Amino acid sequence: MSIKKEAKNFLQFLHKKWNYSRDLLDPNDLEKVRLLKTDLQHAADGKLDTATAKLLFEQTPARLEKLWAGCTKSNPWAENIEVIFVALIVAFALRCYFVQPFKIPTDSMKPTLWGIYREPTNTPKPNPLKQLFNYAVGGRSYHALTAPADGRIESIKPGASFLFIGTTKVRFAGEEFTLWTDYENTIRALAIQQGIPNNELSTLASLLAARLANTTFRKGETIASFTVDAGDHLFVNKVAYNFRLPRQGEVFVFTTKGIAGLHNQTRGITQYYIKRCVGIPGATLRIDPPYLYSNGEILHSSAIDRIYSKQNGYNGYFSMGWLGNADAEISIPADKFWAMGDNSANSLDSRYWKYVPRENLVGTALVVYWPFTKRWGFIQ
Repeated sequence: MSIKKEAKNFLQFLHKKWNYSRDLLDPNDLEKVRLLKTDLQHAADGKLDTATAKLLFEQTPARLEKLWAGCTKSNPWAENIEVIFVALIVAFALRCYFVQPFKIPTDSMKPTLWGIYREPTNTPKPNPLKQLFNYAVGGRSYHALTAPADGRIESIKPGASFLFIGTTKVRFAGEEFTLWTDYENTIRALAIQQGIPNNELSTLASLLAARLANTTFRKGETIASFTVDAGDHLFVNKVAYNFRLPRQGEVFVFTTKGIAGLHNQTRGITQYYIKRCVGIPGATLRIDPPYLYSNGEILHSSAIDRIYSKQNGYNGYFSMGWLGNADAEISIPADKFWAMGDNSANSLDSRYWKYVPRENLVGTALVVYWPFTKRWGFIQ
C-alpha cells in the first residue's frame, strides 16, 4: 500500500473517531490529536520522506490508543444514568405527541371503564405477599385506621405524597398520625362506613367531621377498614384527531377548559374528562329511554348496542338535562361534540353542560394497560 493511501486511511479513521468522541478528551489531548492529524496530512500530501512516514504509521496506533484509553473504560453508573435519561426523553416525547396515560376517577363510564372503587371490609388484611400480588394484578390495596388511644378524631387533613403515594394526617386525642392512604380515599371510605350519602369531597368532609366529633373510640378499636380498587389506567391516542374528527360511538378524552357548565364542578381548574362521543356536528339528538336517536334514527354501534341491552351492568340512556324528555332535541353545531357516559344514570355529561368544543379534544381512548382485569386490552 502506498504511503499516501495508508495516510489517508489513518486520517479517515481519526476523523470518525474525532467526530464521535472528541467531547470526551481534555484540552491537552485535543491538541495532541490536532498535531497527529497535521502529521498524517503531511504524509498524505507527500511532504514526508518514506522513512519518516513509516515511523509515523508505526507509532499512530499506539498514540491513538493512549489518547482514548480513558474514554473506553466502562462506567456502569454513567451508562445506566445515560440509559435512564434517554428513556425519560423518549417517554416525555411519546406523552407530548403520541400517547398519554390517563386514569379513570369516577364511575361515569361504568361498566365499560371503572373508576376508583372503595369498599368497607370486616375481614383482616391478607399476608403482605398476597397484598402485593393483588395490587400488582388487580389494583387493590388494603387500608385500616385503628384508634391508638381512647378519644375522638379531631381533624382529618391531606398529608404529603411520597413517590406518588398519598397520605392523610389524622389528629386523634391530641396526637397526629399518618395514614398511608390519600385524603380523598380516606374521606370517601369513612363516609361510606358512617352511612353518609355520596357527595362532593368538601361536603363529605364537613359531614364526616360533624359526625365523628361526637364519636368516642376505645384504644385498639377499628375506626375504618376498607379496600381501594384503582380505577382503570389507559393510554390515549393523541395523534388521531390531528387527521380526523371523533366518530359517533367512540370513547374520547377532552379538557374542560372554557366549558361554562363545568366551571362550578371543576372550580375553574382545567381537568381531563372521558366520555363516549355520541353526537358530531350536524347530528340532531334525542333520548327515548333506553335508546339514543341521531337524526331521527336509533344510533347503533357495537358499543352503544351494549348500552341499550340492559345486560351486564348496562342500563340504557336516561332522559336528563337538555334531553329531559322524549320530545327534547338538540342539534350539534359545527366544531362541537356531544359527550355522554355509559353509566347514563350517574354521569355528569353534555346533557347538563352541552357541547365539547373541537379545541378541547385530546384524543381517543386506546387501551387499558392496568389493572389486569377483564377490561384489560383495547377499548370499545
